Amino acid sequence: MIFRKLDDSCIVINFPFDMSRLIESILLRIPLPPFYFDASDDNKWLVVEGLQRLWSIRNFIINSERKNENGIEAPLELNGQEILTEYNNKHITFDMLNKTMQRRILETQSRFTLFYRGRLKLLNIMFLNESILEDWA
Repeated sequence: MIFRKLDDSCIVINFPFDMSRLIESILLRIPLPPFYFDASDDNKWLVVEGLQRLWSIRNFIINSERKNENGIEAPLELNGQEILTEYNNKHITFDMLNKTMQRRILETQSRFTLFYRGRLKLLNIMFLNESILEDWA
């Protein structure tokens, strides 16, 4: 069904990815889509699906990889929120959020699908905490 909608131009797919709006959706507790990893190497998972989301969340939490015009790393700031408008135009970074909102991000649960040594494992783990809740072989 979804592929038919793509063919009929019913789905818009060429819009810029908005990192700040992703963070807003997490703060609003909107479930994240699953992430997919090639886990053939236990020490280094390769992202198959979800790279932009992981990159955005990482950049917001760690405050890195963003450079301003002077080449100095600047943290991702919330801006352009549609619902949490109180964060707009205030240069709010992860460190500036209250502890409740920081925990809401750090404790967001998400489903991960791992392709591991030729077989598929589905893991439900705490996002950015790596504590395994369930394991289906």
